[in-house]
Amino acid sequence: MSRIDYSVWDHIEVSDDEDDTHPNIDTPSLFRWRHQARVERMEDFQRKGEDLNKALSECRRKVAETQKKLQELTRSTADDAKAELSKVQAEEKKLKKEEREWEKKIEEHNREEKKMPWNVDTLSKDGFSKSIFNVKPESAEDTEEEKEQKHKTFVEKYEKQIKHFGMLRRWDDSQKYLSDNPHLVCEETANYLVIMCIDLEVEEKHALMEQVAHQTIVMQFILELAKSLKVDPRGCFRQFFAKIKTADQQYQDAFNDELEAFKQRVRGRAKIRIEKAMKEYEDEERQKRLGPGGLDPVEVYESLPVEMQKCFDEKDIQMLQEVISKMDPTEAKAHMKRCIDSGLWVPNSKTDDGDEKEEDATYEELFTRDSAPLNMSRTGWLKRSRPGAFPGLSNPPQGRGIHVYLFWTKEGENYLTHTSGEITAEELCISAAEVVGITPLCHVLFALCDPETRCWYSPNHIFSPEENSSLVLHFCMRFYFQNWHGLNEKEPTVTRYPVKAGTDQGGSPLLDITSLEYLFSQAKYEFVNEVVPMEEVQSDEELCRFKNESLGMAVLHLSYQAMQTECSLQDVAEKISFQECIPRSFAKHISRNNFLTKIRIRRVFADFVRTFQQHTVGRLGAQEIMYKYISTLENLVPRFGTETFPVFHLKEDVDGSSSYTSTTHAEGVSKDIFTGPASHEIMVSGTKGIQWRKVSSQKAQANTYFRNDYMSYTRKAKQQPSQQNADTPSKWTTFCDFPEITHIAINAANVCISTQDNRCMEVEMISSQEARSFISLLDGYYRLTADAHHYLCHKVAPPRVVLSVANGLHGPMHDDFVLLKLKKEAAQEGAFLVRWSALDYHRIILAVLNKNENGSAPSHKQFRILHKGSMFCLEGWDREFSSVKELTDSLKTFVLKSGSESFTVKKCCFPRQAEQSNLLVMRQGIDQRVYTNFLAQKKDKVHFFWIKENRITQNQHLGRGTRTNIYFGRLRLEGGADEDDKFNNNSDDPNEIRVVLKILDKSHEDIALAFFETASFMSKVSHRHLVFIHGVSVKGTENIMVEEFVEFGPLDVFLRKEKASVTAQWKFIVAKQLASALSYLETKRLVHGNVCAKNTLVARRGLEQYYSFCQAERPWNFFECPVTGRAS
Repeated sequence: MSRIDYSVWDHIEVSDDEDDTHPNIDTPSLFRWRHQARVERMEDFQRKGEDLNKALSECRRKVAETQKKLQELTRSTADDAKAELSKVQAEEKKLKKEEREWEKKIEEHNREEKKMPWNVDTLSKDGFSKSIFNVKPESAEDTEEEKEQKHKTFVEKYEKQIKHFGMLRRWDDSQKYLSDNPHLVCEETANYLVIMCIDLEVEEKHALMEQVAHQTIVMQFILELAKSLKVDPRGCFRQFFAKIKTADQQYQDAFNDELEAFKQRVRGRAKIRIEKAMKEYEDEERQKRLGPGGLDPVEVYESLPVEMQKCFDEKDIQMLQEVISKMDPTEAKAHMKRCIDSGLWVPNSKTDDGDEKEEDATYEELFTRDSAPLNMSRTGWLKRSRPGAFPGLSNPPQGRGIHVYLFWTKEGENYLTHTSGEITAEELCISAAEVVGITPLCHVLFALCDPETRCWYSPNHIFSPEENSSLVLHFCMRFYFQNWHGLNEKEPTVTRYPVKAGTDQGGSPLLDITSLEYLFSQAKYEFVNEVVPMEEVQSDEELCRFKNESLGMAVLHLSYQAMQTECSLQDVAEKISFQECIPRSFAKHISRNNFLTKIRIRRVFADFVRTFQQHTVGRLGAQEIMYKYISTLENLVPRFGTETFPVFHLKEDVDGSSSYTSTTHAEGVSKDIFTGPASHEIMVSGTKGIQWRKVSSQKAQANTYFRNDYMSYTRKAKQQPSQQNADTPSKWTTFCDFPEITHIAINAANVCISTQDNRCMEVEMISSQEARSFISLLDGYYRLTADAHHYLCHKVAPPRVVLSVANGLHGPMHDDFVLLKLKKEAAQEGAFLVRWSALDYHRIILAVLNKNENGSAPSHKQFRILHKGSMFCLEGWDREFSSVKELTDSLKTFVLKSGSESFTVKKCCFPRQAEQSNLLVMRQGIDQRVYTNFLAQKKDKVHFFWIKENRITQNQHLGRGTRTNIYFGRLRLEGGADEDDKFNNNSDDPNEIRVVLKILDKSHEDIALAFFETASFMSKVSHRHLVFIHGVSVKGTENIMVEEFVEFGPLDVFLRKEKASVTAQWKFIVAKQLASALSYLETKRLVHGNVCAKNTLVARRGLEQYYSFCQAERPWNFFECPVTGRAS
């Protein structure tokens, strides 16, 4: 059994309060003295140990410093260092000795500490200490900022649900809704409902306010019940509904009393808010009225003598002169100065020498001028009105000349003035484009417009300032393609053609950044001033959408302004009223509203601006805002970027039988404005081509030159919501797209448009100027979508296009297209191409190809040609030429040097019809035309319709071709013949049609493949004046091509038979139809091999009617291939 050592207990000091004391001694005092003495001894002993440790640490620090100094002296070689070294070594030895002494003292101190007896303070130490109190902690109350942020976050997340709860009426519905959405039972919901009640009362929606107030008190009673029970409100709302449904009369009265008191508080708060808003509104209106001197014209007017007030009421300057002459001069001057400072009187003084001189000059003007060049106003406050004939624009320059308004330049809006000499509209447009910074590639989208008549000038129109005292025009983008920005997924995208067609490479944007800036400014002006007509609004939903979208566009307008001025959106919205950014009729409509409605609209707009600033501004750049604005405008006003023309007469001919001559209609008389009723209207748009419709009788009486009133469309829809009679316009009918047009004829106000399939539209416009405006629009769109180097009518052809056609010039193509064309079309060295510069309007680029002898890729060099007036000269050569063609012909005898390279000019690469480049606009899903070289398709598979031999019946022999025998035959149709086949072939059997069988001669069987290829190629072309290929058949060793039968045979035979009956008009129609078919073949890269009368077939008989005809085509030297279509 082990023994326990109790010796450790021998050195335990007895507790201070355990000894027995004498009865006469104060025991508590004795115990306190003993305890204090023991504590003091322990503190002294502990302090002594701390002093020893400090002394040891200090000694060790000195030792370390001495050793460091000793090392430095040891490395030193100086003589003084040796003497110092010995001293330092002695000091080090001394310090180490002291260090050992201190260590001994510390060891003795530690031994004494161990020998000291334990006491109550040193016997043990706490291992851990823990106290638990069952007391509810006090939560820190949220700050005002935290409460506001919490409320804002909650409302943003559950605003719709709170509003839904506020509209409930029955107790059961409210209880069920809160059961489904228990998170709504909180202070935030009650606060929002209170604000909602006040807003509804301000908007004069009293009944709705009382309903929401009821739900507000419901929520407040639930919250009060939760506080009294000290539970979460979400756990006691069912108790409230159970109590309120079965409550006694006293509880119901308490609820109703609180509800009525709450309604009174809401009405009082709403009244205060309205008074405050009215005061702010009046202050704002007063600030708007302030004149140039800072005075209110209303206050100044009321302070004037009655006689002067009468002068301003009647705006009678003569009466004012008489009144002032009777007044004291000092008093008269004071009154006039106050009138000037308030804007009641607007002087035309040029004096800038101070107020004193201006005041005197104005006073003198009343008595020295018979007709004062001043403006008087009663309460019109001329400072706020926008002077000038055109709303929203600054005053045009005064005096003679052509003044072109520019919506945007880098310095702001501006006027370009031409005062002397004749100038064309194209030259004015080029000058305007240079000022704005629009590139030559984009300037073809712009034209000049008369803002009063909305009539556009053709590029070759000549202006003479001597004849026009003062003419104001607008430089506008006229040729517009919707969804060029690509934001509308439902509409086809619009780009320029890429270098490599048919690849995934996207085309380049339609507009450069400068053109976009200008279009944005133009769009703002046209939207605010309601230049673009709008379709009638058919419902209240559409009207509400129009108003909301208009306000949204105003926010985009102000956001762009904020970015340009580097200010916040709220600051800009305070300086610029949103009514200046919405349609004028809408702003006028708002001004007629009552005061509370105006306040509500302003509050809604302010909330929208604040939300837009928080969530959108900063994420969108200026370019994105412009894209969004224009895209929204396209959706809101679908006819933006389109033009509509009213016409007296419209006739669409679908069979090509019309002959447009000067006697078709009475010659149009040039008119300045349309006064008679129009029968039709034509709409032209970049993506939908030419459309027309009949106009309603009501619209026919309207003057189309007046500006549009967008709100009038809404009034019409409301006044006649169910009217669907003759006044309702018919639907738009598409006539053709721009690439389908072949030519346009014009005679005064009469216009005839012809298409590839020999259809034509004859229209009688309201004036000759309107007719020229119309065809110049079609001509411009044609060059943008079909052929950039062609014009449809010489009467409106741009002078530069005429110059380019005469000299073989290309437009301002991109360098990639230039090099591609040179490599593709240059079969020999010295190929060159001449184009307009893409940067400088007065420079032409000569691009020359050089084939390297070492086999490397061909290179090309560009030489600049200056265009000075009517002369052209190559840079570096002082010789001038009257035409580019003359210049290039002269260069063929020279060698051009560029550094170490030499270039020769031999073969010019002229523009080709419908040549694809970045000059053309590609409309996805619309431009289905692919200008394919049909000769290149020989490498592809042959495709044609195969006809079984048992369906063909061969009859009499008709003649021989170059390599074929031609027979008359019949083709049995599968499923029966249609009406068109029976009419054109006069077949006795309705299931058979007459055809022509072309059988390949057996002596030419070696070219059978070419025979089938010919059938394949011709089956891929379709035109009303080309013979239709039914298909190909093989019967034994015979290869047969089955073609349409044309009843009246070749044209030469027909002319010999009917020579006496054929008129000049008939011949003109035949030539016109033949040209239409040949033009169509040219677009397919097919060249006819033998155009002659024997290859032209007559499809209709009867000289009293117009004739259709057909042509026999020989695109290759293999066969004669009659191709035709049928006239309807």
